Amino acid sequence: VTITFLLAESVKSKYGLKLLLIAGLLNASLVKFQFFGLVIGGIYFGGYLLHQLFIVKAGFKDFVSRLSLFTLPSILVVLISSFGKAGDRSLLKVVIDTFSWGPWQDQNVFWFSKFILLNFNVSILLFFFSVLFLMFNFKKHGKVLLHLVFPSIFIFIVPFVLNFTIYNYDMFKFFYYFIPFVYIIILYCFFVAIKQTSLKQTLLKIFFLIFLTITSWTSVNMLIHAYLNKTQGYSKGQYSVGVWLRENTPQKSVFLTSPTVHSPVSDIAGRLRILSYINWPYSHGFNTGVDNVFSRLDD
Repeated sequence: VTITFLLAESVKSKYGLKLLLIAGLLNASLVKFQFFGLVIGGIYFGGYLLHQLFIVKAGFKDFVSRLSLFTLPSILVVLISSFGKAGDRSLLKVVIDTFSWGPWQDQNVFWFSKFILLNFNVSILLFFFSVLFLMFNFKKHGKVLLHLVFPSIFIFIVPFVLNFTIYNYDMFKFFYYFIPFVYIIILYCFFVAIKQTSLKQTLLKIFFLIFLTITSWTSVNMLIHAYLNKTQGYSKGQYSVGVWLRENTPQKSVFLTSPTVHSPVSDIAGRLRILSYINWPYSHGFNTGVDNVFSRLDD
């Protein structure tokens, strides 16, 4: 939604800079529950600013006003949130303690190259070919480069140059955000090629159909697996007990359960637990101090 609002504002929407302010507020709201989204929104906003500078030719005053409208809400929310606590540390201290320069894995170049090819397969090669094609045709496709290509490259690079997560592999989430950009850019170049190439459109369509089949098979496989394999969420007995607890126990009562992702009875009852899935609080800073996930698990 944040990116959609920024795109709408960049084409001179009738709402003017209001959309920019709303995009900034939406992005700021991600601080507490999806910090990665906040960073992605900021990176994309960088592409938006580049578009304002090099395509729209915005003046200094206009540039500063746009920068302030989007970033000030996020800065204020981050400052306020930084005073919150995660165990015996402030959230700001948690971020500082976990931040480091360098990739999320201590591996050689060959390992990272293999990781990229095995996880992104042929689509990553087409993506880089598409980027080169657009860069050689900057005058025609400058807006796409600044709005989509440059932000996507930054998103892709982040896990290789810095780390700010307690669980290193949480940095993978940047790749999750990167994937939609990959396919949007490839699809855009495909339609450009249809208009410009001398090859028959039928051959291009066949090629693109093959590409879609190859790159989407993992998702299709997961959908088929989910359809054919049903896992019971909870039993009728668990549901009945959950409803009984909801009606017969104080709302603020706390339950002692296994440290699992879900606890059907207490979840249905809407009651708190001493400890849930330990990886979540652990990765949010409750991994040190007297009251941490391990001390609770031992208790």
